[in-house]
Order: sequence, then C-alpha cells, then structure tokens
Amino acid sequence: MDESSWVTRAMEGDKDAFSLLVIKYDAFLKAIISYYIEKRFVEDLAQDLWLLIYQKLWQLEDPEKFIPWVRKVVYYQCANYRKVLKKKRQQELYLSSENWSFFLDHVLSDTFSLYDLIERFELRKEISDALDELPGDLGMILRLRYYQECSYQEITDLTNLPLSTIKWRIFQAKKLLRMNLLTKLKMKGRSNNG
Repeated sequence: MDESSWVTRAMEGDKDAFSLLVIKYDAFLKAIISYYIEKRFVEDLAQDLWLLIYQKLWQLEDPEKFIPWVRKVVYYQCANYRKVLKKKRQQELYLSSENWSFFLDHVLSDTFSLYDLIERFELRKEISDALDELPGDLGMILRLRYYQECSYQEITDLTNLPLSTIKWRIFQAKKLLRMNLLTKLKMKGRSNNG
C-alpha cells in the first residue's frame, strides 16, 4: 500500500493508516520543527502537531500533496508557538554598558552583521525578542537564514514561498530589525543614563 492511500484512509478516519503516517514521517516532522523552534521544545510540539494534523486532515484536498501541506501546517504552528513562548518569558536580560556599546556599534555600522551579533551569547535574548517583534513571518525567516544557516532555497522549500519572496522578506526583515534594535538601544541608553 502506498503513502497516498494511507493519507486517503486517514482522511476517512482510519486511525491505523494515520499511525502508519506518524511512524513514517515523525522524524521528518521533528526535523522541520527544529528549523523553527529550539530543540528542547521539539518533542512536545511534534505531539501537538500530529494531533492537529489528524484533526485538520479533512482540509487536505489532494492526498498526493500531504508533505507540502504538513510543511505549511508546521510553519504556521511554529510561528504561533514562538508567539506563545515570547509571552511566557519573564526574565529580562540586563546587558553591561560594554555589551550595549558593542551592540550599538554593530547596529549603527554599515557592515551590520547578524552573524557577529549572534556569536555574543549575552545578546541572543535581545535579538530573539527583536526578531519576535517583527511582523508576520519575518522573524522566523531571519532565524532560518542566520541561526539555522539555511540557504534561500532551503527556506523556499520549508515555507513553500517563491525564492523572490524569500529574498524580499529577508531584505525587509533586516531593515526592520535594524530599526527596532536602534530604537531599543536608544531607549536602553536613556534608562541606563537616567
């Protein structure tokens, strides 16, 4: 029996067929989730996603397109999950004056590089918060590009968005991130000096 027939049977309510899909694609699902979410959350989110996929399977129009549909479900659920995690964060990281200076110098420079900033562990939370504040999926796309080091093509494959859209969103996201970080730095500088 081929996979599309498993999908068809699962769409008709066959739990055994759905179990076969879970067994076959569980590692794949977790790999996709790990592109978007910290590894410590992958197992829990995978369980939640399999339940959601089962509940929403009736929405799939073509059993042959199960994998692209799953990618899309994972993508949007991970975006929602990141928003939930952001709301749960309670601790604020206070950076030393030296680190704020380093941060400000990099953000203001013409050679602004996310790679340099990510290397500084103390700054990760600040950057993560700023990425979470970007509209839509811009923060997630930047995470894929700079944290996960995905190529443009890999991001296109994961998101099912055209390559030109990915390039444009990365360009816009970097511009917005820079503006957001500058604003945060100015506010933080005022509170540190005041």
